[in-house]
Amino acid sequence: MMERGGATPSFFRRQTPVDPMKKLTLPRRRMIKKKSEFQLVYTKGKGAAGRYIILRALKRGPENPGVKKSVRESVILEYSKLPAKLAVAAGKKLGCAVIRNRVKRLLREAFRLEQETVADGWSLMLIGRPGAVTAHSAEIRRELRYLLKKTALLK
Repeated sequence: MMERGGATPSFFRRQTPVDPMKKLTLPRRRMIKKKSEFQLVYTKGKGAAGRYIILRALKRGPENPGVKKSVRESVILEYSKLPAKLAVAAGKKLGCAVIRNRVKRLLREAFRLEQETVADGWSLMLIGRPGAVTAHSAEIRRELRYLLKKTALLK
């Protein structure tokens, strides 16, 4: 036990180096939230399917949503420089809400770890398939990498 007013042991002190995992976060601005964007990627996007995942991808641009209108009108900004955005879906065929949410978490985690390798300027949709219910995180990540390579979305 430490006494009041005593020195704090070194292992309790805050470390100054930047955490390397910090840059692997998946911020909310990288997620597709609007129904119109979601449907656009689903209907117009090119796709590829694997055992656990269906990938749909749509190039973002001035004619496609996914960018604020004020930014859309800006001539300076190049759409190819914008980071990829993600939408995740898991249908009711997969099971109850707990199972669907687990599949969506696995898909988000796979994208979070692979986001640095995804080409900029794209909107992606990952749809869970029935095989994803029993799949491990490493298997889903491996398949995502394969589908990104197959659709030429790797940097």
